[in-house]
Amino acid sequence: MVELKNVSFGYNPNKNVIEDLSLNLEEGRFYGLLGKNGTGKTTLMKIIYGILFAKEGYVNIYGNNPGDRKLETLQEIFMMPADFTFPKMSLEKYVSLYSSFYPKFNKDILDDCLDNFEINKNIKSIDKLSLGEKHKIAVSLAISFGTKLILFDEAANGMDIPTRKMFRKMLMKHIREDQTVVLSTHVVQDIENLLTDIIVLRKGQKTFISSLDDIRSKYSFGIQSNEEGAIYSEPCAEGYRVICNNTNNDDTEISLELLFNALTKEGGIL
Repeated sequence: MVELKNVSFGYNPNKNVIEDLSLNLEEGRFYGLLGKNGTGKTTLMKIIYGILFAKEGYVNIYGNNPGDRKLETLQEIFMMPADFTFPKMSLEKYVSLYSSFYPKFNKDILDDCLDNFEINKNIKSIDKLSLGEKHKIAVSLAISFGTKLILFDEAANGMDIPTRKMFRKMLMKHIREDQTVVLSTHVVQDIENLLTDIIVLRKGQKTFISSLDDIRSKYSFGIQSNEEGAIYSEPCAEGYRVICNNTNNDDTEISLELLFNALTKEGGIL
């Protein structure tokens, strides 16, 4: 179980980036961590990972405080930061050094990911690769290490459209039912087909946390010629993109982009 209760954190003593946040992350779930710039997405991941410490509240990662840096906890969490860097060494040596730290590392999964990303396994100096190539390798490692919790901070940065598609495919293929994945992104279209839940951080407002199943049951999404019955709407070529209360139990496809805009609008409508 990954649990945060009443967590607050700020880089400035007089101002918190994260305020009184509580959430539980469950096994077998894909969480989309969304929010505008400055709402604390990376900060939250670092608190869960144990490299930042909550000013208030507590964090429980599989029975331990991640800030204690216990080996049994560290072996079950991997975070891929947005600015992931590699040292000056070959890919083979890097894998040999770091995979030994993770007891559930699977070489077959790593090879499958690298092959699908078309990465040469004989790279002699991984630090000289392009951002996109580095991210392909980092994603492959994150998936193959086999940790219970994987945190991806803007993992799709530097990836072109085919690579993003392959990233989603590798996650769906290799993530186990006992694992939990958290993905933050500025481009919700990158991950919306993967997600089971969303966490939306909002400045000055309560964090929105919900499963997509609950959202489908409460709200319907569509396009109308007018705004009648809409709790949120945006103009489009066909009229209006709308979110309505799902009074008829309709099963509509969620527009994460529209939902995000509704949730982060000043004053918050949901």
